[in-house]
Amino acid sequence: MENAQGYKINRYFFLAIIILLGLLLLLSLMEFFTAFLGALMFYVLCKKNMERLIKRK
Repeated sequence: MENAQGYKINRYFFLAIIILLGLLLLLSLMEFFTAFLGALMFYVLCKKNMERLIKRK
């Protein structure tokens, strides 16, 4: 019984560490968020033109 409870505690401990590291990574990359949105916007706006330029007629 103690082994199963230790397994649960260990699992939740590592889950908390993974979530904490994910939040730290998110906060670190927050300054690049606007650049990512700009690149996504240019991709959406230019997608049809690029497909037309690449396609052979």
